[in-house]
Amino acid sequence: VGRSSWPPPSPFRVPTASSVTDRDGMATAVARRIVQLERTLRAAPRSMAASSFSTSAEEELIVNTEGSIGELILNRPKALHALNPNMVAIATPVVQDWKSNDAVASFVMRSEPWGGKAFCAGGDVRAVYEDGLANETGTAGLGVPGSITGDFFRKEYELNYMLATCPKPQVSLWDGIVMGGGVGLSVHGAFRVCSEKALFAMPETGIGLFPDVGLTYVLPRLAGAGEVANSGEASPIGVYLGLTGTRLKWEDLVYAGLATHAVASNKLQDMAAALAATPGPHDKATVQALLDEFAASSAADMPAEPAAIPEHLEAINKCFSLGTLEEILEALAAEAGGGGKSAEWANKTALIMGKMSPTSMKVTLRMLREHASMPLDEVLKVEYRVAQRCMRPGSDFYEGIRGVLVDRGDPPASWAPAAVEEVSDSMVQEFFEPLQPNCELDLSPFIR
Repeated sequence: VGRSSWPPPSPFRVPTASSVTDRDGMATAVARRIVQLERTLRAAPRSMAASSFSTSAEEELIVNTEGSIGELILNRPKALHALNPNMVAIATPVVQDWKSNDAVASFVMRSEPWGGKAFCAGGDVRAVYEDGLANETGTAGLGVPGSITGDFFRKEYELNYMLATCPKPQVSLWDGIVMGGGVGLSVHGAFRVCSEKALFAMPETGIGLFPDVGLTYVLPRLAGAGEVANSGEASPIGVYLGLTGTRLKWEDLVYAGLATHAVASNKLQDMAAALAATPGPHDKATVQALLDEFAASSAADMPAEPAAIPEHLEAINKCFSLGTLEEILEALAAEAGGGGKSAEWANKTALIMGKMSPTSMKVTLRMLREHASMPLDEVLKVEYRVAQRCMRPGSDFYEGIRGVLVDRGDPPASWAPAAVEEVSDSMVQEFFEPLQPNCELDLSPFIR
């Protein structure tokens, strides 16, 4: 399997209701095809055929096969399906098997139950926080194999890379909240289907981290609808999302290319069943054609959402194409004071950034700029180094988790340094220094 590439070729753009009905015969053809699919589904067996990795309904990650597809089902609804080490440990050998298992033509990643609140609200970092804060072994921030702070990120990034390089089409269903580690589980696959309930964010700069799990590879390569990202240059849209952790709904997700399709929540189960009823093998074109049909049939059902990215694209490009964090903040201040249509947006964006860790933002900006021209495996190696440096005693990560997750903002996080101008280039450089050789992230076993 070769190295991952982003974005997938010719990403699907969801049609509007008017564009579907205006095309000659499109609405009729889509309706006819959906009826055919429904007949196929009624004739197909609905029982789950358990794979050799099958787990019980009480498991945190349920593994099943249905028809020609595999299913990885996140099953921690009370925790909004936050990803923990046990779930990663279950998924890793399954994905490794499915790569070469002819019985699995493609696979779906979703959460249980259908129509719930979240796909995955992120990585469950509470254990990492507690272990690193205590630092009883003295290994926090060193990446030592066997340490909680080291292995949490190591195993997660290994799984991210396996998913990114898996030859089987992966279809992830973003039905509800998708953040952090949940994005890493799904965004590297060929297809990300969002519903009208989708709520996406990478808010890591607000907890003293950075948009990891390969997002410093994905974000620099984003482009707006119909656009092509400049090769080797970080996308201003991606820089904006990475620094601010801005929340996106379905229209912005499709516009930015983070989601490949938009399908109504109440159609997702039938869509997955239709894929399962499609004989294998599944190439990307086969899967895309089926997803396209369900997206087209959903167009009229998707509620209109105010899409912030296209509305403020000119200001985003102007401000977030600049080279330093100080220049970006100055440009936002100028935009806010200019009285244009993006003045209020610029003011709110600057206020959001004022709450983020200055160190995290500077580290993130450097990563987004440099990783725009690096392959995914090299990006993940750098991300692992930086993540370990974020685990060092006294880092902003511990204050961020304390402020956001432990004390729920009362009092808010107190960053050190507290001001952007106090974060020097040498301080940023420390995050990128190599770890000891036996502590680095080694992806060579997964590169074929």
